[in-house]
Amino acid sequence: MFTSWLSYSDFATAVKRSGRRQAMSTKAKTFLNALSSTAASRTARIAKGKVFWRAQRGFSVATFAEDISKHGVPTPHLPARMKPPPIAAAPGRLTRKGESSCLYLATDEHTAIAEIRPWIGNHVSVAQFKLLRDVQIIDCSSEHSEDYWFYESEPEDPIERERAVWHELSRCLSEPIDASTRTTEYKPTQIIGDHFRALGLDGIMYQSILGGGRNVALFDGANADPGSCALVYVRCLLPLYDEVAAPCPSHSR
Repeated sequence: MFTSWLSYSDFATAVKRSGRRQAMSTKAKTFLNALSSTAASRTARIAKGKVFWRAQRGFSVATFAEDISKHGVPTPHLPARMKPPPIAAAPGRLTRKGESSCLYLATDEHTAIAEIRPWIGNHVSVAQFKLLRDVQIIDCSSEHSEDYWFYESEPEDPIERERAVWHELSRCLSEPIDASTRTTEYKPTQIIGDHFRALGLDGIMYQSILGGGRNVALFDGANADPGSCALVYVRCLLPLYDEVAAPCPSHSR
C-alpha cells in the first residue's frame, strides 16, 4: 500500500532529479510495487477487433494518370505512414527517444485530432486502427477528475490514499507537456510504463483533456493495424473557459 497520498508526487520528483541510468532508490521501487499491488481493480481487457483512431498532421499528394485534372490532389497518408516508426525519434509520454515506440491511439476521431493540437488551416490525416488480438491494459481513466484533490493532513484510510495516488497519476498522464521539457517531465510515466510492460500488460488507457474521449498507449504497435484513412481540414479552434477569479479593479489616476 502507499505510504502517503503524495506518493506519486514524491516518486516523480525523485526520478526527475536522478540520472537516466542511475539505479532507482528503495523508496521509488516501493512505490512501483504499491502500484502493482493496487492495479488489479484497474486492469481491463479490450477485445480483438476494437477500433481506435490516430491522427497525424499533413497529407499525401495523389496523381491519377487517367485524369490529368486530378494531378496533385491532397489525400490522406497511406495506412503504413500512420504507424509510428519502430524506434522513437522523440521522447513520448511512455516512450524514450531512441527506444521502441508506443502506439498512441484515441477512442474517437475528435479526440485523436485534438491530441495533436493542430492549427487552424491544417490538414490532418486520420486513420482507424483495429486491434489484432485481445489486450490487457491499465485503465487510469476511471480515476480521472477535473477537481484537484487536496488533503490538509494525511488521510488515515488507506483506500483514500490509494485513490488520491491513482488520481494524480491519471492527471499527469493526461496533462499536455511543453516540448521544451518533455525529456524531464515524461521520465516518471516512462518508468511506470516500463514497469507495467515488465508485468506483461499491453498498455495504458488515460483520459484526454484535449478531446472528450480517452487515449490508449499500446506498448507494442504490432497489436493494432491501420485500416481506412480520411483527410480533414481544421476550420476552427474554440476555447471554452470559466472565469475563476474576479477581474482586478481598474486603476484611475
